[in-house]
Amino acid sequence: MTDEVPDSLTLQAAADELGVHYMTAYRYVRIGSLHATKRGKIWEVDPVDLRAFQEGSHETTPSDPDLWVDRFVSRAISGDEAGLWDVVTGALDTKLKPADVYISVIGPALRSIGDEWSAGRLDVAQEHRASKLVGRVIARLSPRFRTRGVKKGTIVLGSVQGDDHELGGTMVADLLRSEGFAVDDLGSNVPTSSFVHACTESDRLIGVAIASYLESNDDQIRAAIAAIATTTAVPIVLGGPGIRDEDHAQNLGATAHAPTASEAIAFFSSNKP
Repeated sequence: MTDEVPDSLTLQAAADELGVHYMTAYRYVRIGSLHATKRGKIWEVDPVDLRAFQEGSHETTPSDPDLWVDRFVSRAISGDEAGLWDVVTGALDTKLKPADVYISVIGPALRSIGDEWSAGRLDVAQEHRASKLVGRVIARLSPRFRTRGVKKGTIVLGSVQGDDHELGGTMVADLLRSEGFAVDDLGSNVPTSSFVHACTESDRLIGVAIASYLESNDDQIRAAIAAIATTTAVPIVLGGPGIRDEDHAQNLGATAHAPTASEAIAFFSSNKP
């Protein structure tokens, strides 16, 4: 007579098999090293996955951002909001900082989801659901970017009318805030008059950042920049996948092109009054 292998183990039983505390096993799950499924309030581990974990290289560097992108994408597409947040907190439990999570995990994950949709491997419902979930995750992570003390100045940020994409701009706003800037984040689909009003009302305005995610919105961007320039002489920076290069940005009337958040931060840091 042979012992039957159970279909699944509770996480506590898996921890006992590994000879570790329950919370240690739970951390393995959170960082994605040990695969587990949550049924109700109970985490369950397939014995096959446990054996693979025991025999595998779970001591590899979990702080490598590349290890998190696929996990983030799969949970976003499947609609697993709790699992999506577990990926973020798991990454933060390693050496990744909130800025690393934005730049090296969520940013690439959003591009991957967009590419899958463009290629027809995701339908609109899946893409929209994933974007909504990612937006809620960003909202939970956003407070970690706030800084105290006197601000370096205010940057008005948004996407022009006709461009509904918002998540990338929200992340750029948070990254700028983490560097000590005040950011007036207007969001997406912003009328030109609203950009002008924000620039007029902003305290210690030092720049404007316009994020473009569409390749066919040049006229709106050009009109917004022209109107803003009649109100203030601060630099206007363009970024996002809708802007090809420096020449494209300057032809639209912008002061500079910042294809990444890091470059936008570097520009405004070097140009602040």
